[in-house]
Amino acid sequence: LDSDVALRIVAGQLLTIVFTNIFSYVVEDEQRKETEQRRRLSLLVRATRAGFYQWDRGAAAVTYSGRLKEMLGYDPDADTRSWPPFPELVHPEDRERRYKLFQAGARDRSVSSDVRRHAGGDFRMFRADGEVIWVHSEGVFIHDANGVAQRYIASLLDVTERYRQEEQLRRSHNQIEVQAQQLRDQNAALRDAIG
Repeated sequence: LDSDVALRIVAGQLLTIVFTNIFSYVVEDEQRKETEQRRRLSLLVRATRAGFYQWDRGAAAVTYSGRLKEMLGYDPDADTRSWPPFPELVHPEDRERRYKLFQAGARDRSVSSDVRRHAGGDFRMFRADGEVIWVHSEGVFIHDANGVAQRYIASLLDVTERYRQEEQLRRSHNQIEVQAQQLRDQNAALRDAIG
């Protein structure tokens, strides 16, 4: 009887060791996969050159990514706890429109336990040095089972150069239009002088 009990104890311990090793292997494999996914996500984020921010219902402050801090002229490791609320970083001419869009999205309870895309768009923001930059924003709201928005995550891409190029094209177009009008006026004056 003693050898039978001892055999069962040893078998139980061996099974415990085997299952512990299997469980450890599965956990480590999942951790490796998660680490690889995070690495790929990090590479993707760096490739897009986008900055991110996150608002959580009930949180004291917004979370800013290092890239967004850089876009705004700060060190990527800057402490943002003393920063003003996010809307105050937005240019006054764009602030109310963007804030109303955010409020409408946060109040919308049409989706429960799901993610809902938020209206994207371009707006201006202030850098630390007072310079104004244009950003393109895309975001999502994450809702709980009652449809209440619990989190908002947005990506911001600096599109200032695109706006500068568009402004240069507008100026060039206006200059060409002025020159064309001058030519029309000169042609009309020549016709009048000849005729």
